[in-house]
Amino acid sequence: MEGYSFDSFLMVRLILCLIVCPYVWGNLFKEVSSCPSSKEEWRHRSEKKQCKEPIPDFMCAAIENQQRRFGEICTVVGLTSKGKCVVLDADTYNLNFVRCYATSGCPPNAYISFDLYKYPVCYNYSRETTFSTSTTEAEQDKQITSRNPENTDRDGSVHAIAISTLTVFLCVLFVFLLLLKKKRSKPKKDLENNEADEPTFLLNADSKLEEALCKQKISILGGYMKFQLVKLSKVKNLRFYMVTHSESLKLHFKENFDRMMNSGTVDWTKFDLDTVYTLLSNFCGITRTDRGWGYKPKDKDISVGADIERIRVLVNEYLDNKTFKKEEADQILERWRWVKKEVDSRDIIDFDRETKINYKKLKPNNVVEHGTVVTRVIANILEKLQSKKIVTCCGTIGCGKTTALEYIARKYRDDGWTIKWNKEFIDESFFNNVIESNTDKIFICCDNLFGSFGCQVFSDEMFDNFHFFMHSINKGENNIKVLLGIHEHVIEEISSKHSLVSQDYNAFVEMDSLSQSEALLIYITQQEKSDIKQEYIPFEDFLELNKNRSANVGAPFQTLMISAAPDVFGTRAFCNQPFQLLTEHFSELLHDNEEMFFSLFYVMCVVVFDKRQDELERGIANAIYPRLDKNTIDNYLPEFGPYIQDDGNTVEIKHDVISIALFHTFMKLSTKPWSIFLACDIRRTLGLIRPYDQRNKLHPFAVPLSRETLHEAKTFIKTKNFHNNVDIRGHPLLEHFS
Repeated sequence: MEGYSFDSFLMVRLILCLIVCPYVWGNLFKEVSSCPSSKEEWRHRSEKKQCKEPIPDFMCAAIENQQRRFGEICTVVGLTSKGKCVVLDADTYNLNFVRCYATSGCPPNAYISFDLYKYPVCYNYSRETTFSTSTTEAEQDKQITSRNPENTDRDGSVHAIAISTLTVFLCVLFVFLLLLKKKRSKPKKDLENNEADEPTFLLNADSKLEEALCKQKISILGGYMKFQLVKLSKVKNLRFYMVTHSESLKLHFKENFDRMMNSGTVDWTKFDLDTVYTLLSNFCGITRTDRGWGYKPKDKDISVGADIERIRVLVNEYLDNKTFKKEEADQILERWRWVKKEVDSRDIIDFDRETKINYKKLKPNNVVEHGTVVTRVIANILEKLQSKKIVTCCGTIGCGKTTALEYIARKYRDDGWTIKWNKEFIDESFFNNVIESNTDKIFICCDNLFGSFGCQVFSDEMFDNFHFFMHSINKGENNIKVLLGIHEHVIEEISSKHSLVSQDYNAFVEMDSLSQSEALLIYITQQEKSDIKQEYIPFEDFLELNKNRSANVGAPFQTLMISAAPDVFGTRAFCNQPFQLLTEHFSELLHDNEEMFFSLFYVMCVVVFDKRQDELERGIANAIYPRLDKNTIDNYLPEFGPYIQDDGNTVEIKHDVISIALFHTFMKLSTKPWSIFLACDIRRTLGLIRPYDQRNKLHPFAVPLSRETLHEAKTFIKTKNFHNNVDIRGHPLLEHFS
């Protein structure tokens, strides 16, 4: 009887619902043409709807039993069971949850209701209900309607409501009686089994709900980490560190490396938590905990770094054994509550892509020692010197050859070697001094072998002596190593007549190989050394410029000029043809302000300009610009910043490429180009000038002189040649002096 009373009570409730439901409206939904089909569209519609407490969640779903009709509403979303769709009840104007009968596409697991867009089949939900009526009744209705047309709408509505209500009532009553009879006929054992299954079902439902809530909370914590990454990346130049640590990143993140290196700030939020943690712990300047990265922090430590470590531990514990410490997570969320507005709690992490978060110490591609970027080329030279007595470094002018020699010489000096440094040539006196020395370990460095401009490349006797010296060092028992540096354009000119050093005992290292990260690091280092305070071009723009390197001038020289004067040389045109653009720049300077040009040209001619001297070297000044004086040059020195090195007392041209460009400009535009032989160092002059020859194409650095100009300069060349004991036998000019 007790069971019967309960069933009777349930029946009464059902009848009341049938009567009352049409008048219950609740939170009305607004009919729309369609519902969002993607996460982004859902978010956009949600922001437009502007739902607020106490119903803060936007919801869009199909209207139940009405095909191709949709509505949106503000509500409080929850968890929707597996295999069910969220719909809008056309009577109550609220959410309803109905079973999905589609053959495919139904929700396979429990889901948060605002993820409905993932299951488009739920947008097509419709369950048509048919009602059985006799033909006679239909005809009677038709007759009644035709007889009294004024009552058509009213009577039709009344009849429809009456018939619908009666039909539903009879159906419910029939179902109720059927269930009551079935219930009384069931064995008591089945009833007990059902009662035993009910807690199991509830337990499974609770477990799924718990898992969904854990995933949501972990997703929020992960969103906080990603927000920190995006925020700090704007301050810490995250992309710069990714480029300079690219080799280590590629080692640890092979699958995501290409996407990672091409990412913008927005895309970083789409990486898995292991990647986000690695970038945060290595590049973003976050203070690590006392125990260091990769270790659980102390309870008292509530710093950002400590909370990031706690999130790492929470995620790993969940991935390992599905356990999750809610209280600790809530404490972190409370400390980071200021980030709440920046993180969308509906962004659920795809746990199928997640792996355990482990700390990885990322190593830079290159280290910087004593202001020098230790490139792969420098490392290669050091490796070659382990097995060879003689190593030759060759590359285009401006490739960083001198910097490499100076760094390696310092390394050997620190290891107890005696350094013997020479330029352009190893003569007999230098060689004898080294051989006769009682020093145990001698390291010889010869930079700009045969001259920066090739002034020593024409004497057969010099080559014979040089080969003899190198052969003697290789065969000798003395502990001697030789490091040579030579420009590629010098090698090109001598290769037709002479060989450099036998490859049997000499290792060649090509200097022109430079990676993007090395060029960027050199550029940053040059900025730090520069005394010129100005706005530098962003390193992303620099990387784009650096893709267009010239074949005639090395990348380190290009980065040097870009860092010195980015507004002038930070262009694609300069990177494509740096020497040509530099020459054009000096030509414009000579045209606009010849006094300023000749002041800079004078500094080049004297090689070292001493600011402490009261007077200029009058012979040089008169040869190039008679009106030039000391005060004029002093006044222009502050404007020469990109082109000179100034230690306070003396001034020098910053690089040989600048000197060559100045030389070219003077020789092409001066009214008396032959005066260069009176003003400039004879070695530099002989290295750069060549007789004009239609048959042979000269190197871009060479200055072709006509027969007339050479004839005028003949006396000066011979006088200065013998005065400076310069051997030019074999120089192409000699055929014009016979």
